[in-house]
Amino acid sequence: MPALHRIVRQALPPHVELRIALPPGNDELLQIFGRAGPAVTTTVVESDRGACFAALQTIDAVLAVQDPIDRAAGIPDVMLDALTVGKPVVISEGQLDAARLLDDVAPGAFVSAPCGEEGLRAVFALEARAWDRVQMAAEASAPVVRALRGMPRFLTAVGLGQLHDDDSLVEAIEPGSALSVVD
Repeated sequence: MPALHRIVRQALPPHVELRIALPPGNDELLQIFGRAGPAVTTTVVESDRGACFAALQTIDAVLAVQDPIDRAAGIPDVMLDALTVGKPVVISEGQLDAARLLDDVAPGAFVSAPCGEEGLRAVFALEARAWDRVQMAAEASAPVVRALRGMPRFLTAVGLGQLHDDDSLVEAIEPGSALSVVD
């Protein structure tokens, strides 16, 4: 988040609006980004999947960037949640596990950029046509990701075996539609 904070402090490109959603307990980050100006909005999103899927309906893409040194392996939950609802994902070049998974199940539905400020600036500078292609690939991949997320073997392989217990949330979602969560 330090690189994103520096970019926000120096001014976002005019066409970029950030919606930063963080789980409870991140008051300091919420305050820092909350003072960044009108192009940045912050919110707290509870950790339950329904709240996460509802928040995903309001965005264009998910920044799931991580420093590859801190987290060379593993796949952020929010990345799979985003793909489930047809939202593109931005990852760091060093996120090898995430890149392999995305290449397999959602080709073209993600952007990979160098970790840090330079990479984020490059992502924010992408032309609208490039984002349109990534968005279309994410929407086309959503049914595949939803189907795979319902498979226990897949979920266990990516470290998300506990998600199989609540298939009603995944099945209730259509890409680009309003979310209706089945309790």
